[in-house]
Amino acid sequence: MSALDPIDHTTLDQVLVLAPYRRDADYLKQLFVEHDIPVDVCIDVAEIHDYLARSPGVLVATHEALTPDILKNVADHLASQPSWSEMPIVVLLDRTSNQIRVRTELARVWPRARQLFYQRPVTPVELISGVQSAMLARLRQRDVRDHIEREIELRRELNHRVKNILASVASIFEMTHRGANTLAEFADDFRGRLEALSRVHSAVFHAADEEVSISAIVDLTFEPYRLPGLSRVVTGGRKSC
Repeated sequence: MSALDPIDHTTLDQVLVLAPYRRDADYLKQLFVEHDIPVDVCIDVAEIHDYLARSPGVLVATHEALTPDILKNVADHLASQPSWSEMPIVVLLDRTSNQIRVRTELARVWPRARQLFYQRPVTPVELISGVQSAMLARLRQRDVRDHIEREIELRRELNHRVKNILASVASIFEMTHRGANTLAEFADDFRGRLEALSRVHSAVFHAADEEVSISAIVDLTFEPYRLPGLSRVVTGGRKSC
């Protein structure tokens, strides 16, 4: 799979391995595949931007991959994350490295990342356990993202509906005002029309995903204008197939 292959940006369930040495890259890829973990491997630093654009769920980097170019590309990706996102990064450090210095530097350049460090050699069980835990944390972030997106969608829908209702009320006011001869007549008529609008809204709301018949909407709308023994509005129709 090349860096330019399409991928679903919404899942956040794949691991991206940054390993400049083919031996390390092949070993890590095989390990993750054996445990049914979707994985991409980036060996060429020139392709890292394309791989990061896929929005990996977890980043696994060998010590040799911590070059200035990779540090900068990952830092840019982290800086562009939305507020709900905190990408986990698993770093495989050499035993002979100055681990305190490396941790301090990565905390500085990658502040918006949940960093986990392992000293090589690390057992497969330990590494897989750490990556799976990181992926679970990432999936919880995805749930937060979905909740935020749903809330935004609902707010937009609410704003649209409120605007429609206010436009209807303004129209009702103008029509009632034109036909009223006294303030009392205007108040009674306007109140009746608002009550009809409220009943229609309630009928649609309580119907949820069920259909509401046109005849029911018509009856609710014209109810204020029907007097006992006298029908000022007559409706009819035929149900079409």
